[in-house]
Amino acid sequence: MITSIIQNRYRWSTLLFIALVYTSCVSIKTTSLWDEKSDTPEPEHIGRFYGLSVLPEGISSEVWFTENAKCLMVTNSDDVVHSGEKGLHLKWDKRAGGCDWVGMGIGWDSWTGKDLTSILDSAVIQIMVKGADGPLASLPLAASLEDYSGNQAWIGFHKKYFGKVTEAGWTTVQLPLSDFSWNEFNADYSNVKQFIIQFEASGEAYFDDIQIVRKHDSKTSE
Repeated sequence: MITSIIQNRYRWSTLLFIALVYTSCVSIKTTSLWDEKSDTPEPEHIGRFYGLSVLPEGISSEVWFTENAKCLMVTNSDDVVHSGEKGLHLKWDKRAGGCDWVGMGIGWDSWTGKDLTSILDSAVIQIMVKGADGPLASLPLAASLEDYSGNQAWIGFHKKYFGKVTEAGWTTVQLPLSDFSWNEFNADYSNVKQFIIQFEASGEAYFDDIQIVRKHDSKTSE
């Protein structure tokens, strides 16, 4: 019995000695509970929405359009731009080309689903537009926001959304997100796939800097 007790005490003493030696060889690094502030600036956003840039620079992999050149021609514009290096040159003629539907789409933000819930009443889709060959009395266009179920909310390019479109300067077109027909076709504004423009009649214009901005009371031309 006494021998057993002595052996157990010796075993515990040995284990304690080994533990102390191991601990003394290990350095403990202290870390802060909070990471240091990043030097990378936060991306531009409105509320909790960050996907503001719909189409900043010409044709990309996020852009598709009617491939019949008799109905619609979409090309990059290097000389006529509002900002940056490239804009879009659009020329269309639905009747002469004989197309049932003429349009283009932009699946911006790498085609991810966009949740517009937090900005639905406070933001617009803004497009900078310039006439290619004299003033445009109207813009025979409609726009749609399509969700990932294929449902679409539409809005027309009514005069109340822009001023006079000329070849002398750029006109700001602002399409309020809240004015799209979300309820008519049960489109889901919390899971938007792409922005679509539908072309009617005929026309020619330059588009640039398609983006989401805060809603403004007045429209301006530059």
